[in-house]
Amino acid sequence: MAHFPFYMDIAGKRGVVIGGGRIAAGKIAALLPFSPRLVCIAPVICEEIRRLAEAGEKEPGGLRLICRAAQKEDLEGAFFVIAATDSPETNAWAAELCREKGILINAADDRKNCSFYFPALVRRGPVTVGISTGGCSPAAASWLRRKMERMLPQEMGDAVEQLGALRDRVKENMPEAEERAAFLKRLFAWCEEKDFQLEDGELEGLLETFLREKGTETEGKGSEGWRKGTEKN
Repeated sequence: MAHFPFYMDIAGKRGVVIGGGRIAAGKIAALLPFSPRLVCIAPVICEEIRRLAEAGEKEPGGLRLICRAAQKEDLEGAFFVIAATDSPETNAWAAELCREKGILINAADDRKNCSFYFPALVRRGPVTVGISTGGCSPAAASWLRRKMERMLPQEMGDAVEQLGALRDRVKENMPEAEERAAFLKRLFAWCEEKDFQLEDGELEGLLETFLREKGTETEGKGSEGWRKGTEKN
């Protein structure tokens, strides 16, 4: 069965990762850029996870390590739990506790004990693509992720972030939803034509030009400068 891909803000939310090996390290590395407060609990914690903890000391959220077996009390206050040990019994124990407490749980390689699936991710700044096969084929999700990695330009994230920074001003100056949507779509198309390689201030300059010409348009003049500026790129 397909699953709906909810996107949510996990910044500052407590996440518990049970397990200290390669699989746990991969989950932690994917989660940390989204700034949750992570706790990794395992008797043995691999060097990769230790490096992630050291690197994230000055970042929002961060990663705390507890070197022992997980206990029931460790799950208190968790928003989500990742059970990524090499023990099916331990993973099932964590899943049962999470179901009782209403905590989101992902048990590695155990579909029946998951209340959510961990997607394969492709990230470009604020642009995040999540790929899931409903737990049916991690290999297929990985293949799709590699395809998307090649498809999305590295510069796209910065361009989309700049577009987002303009949204409030666009909204203030264009109260009509239809006009606003058309303008933002035109701006994105302009970014795409430039392969998302923008110079500082370019988008702000286009907005200024459009707003000036929009003002003169009400006096009977056209917005030729804006149209030519976007069409020639």
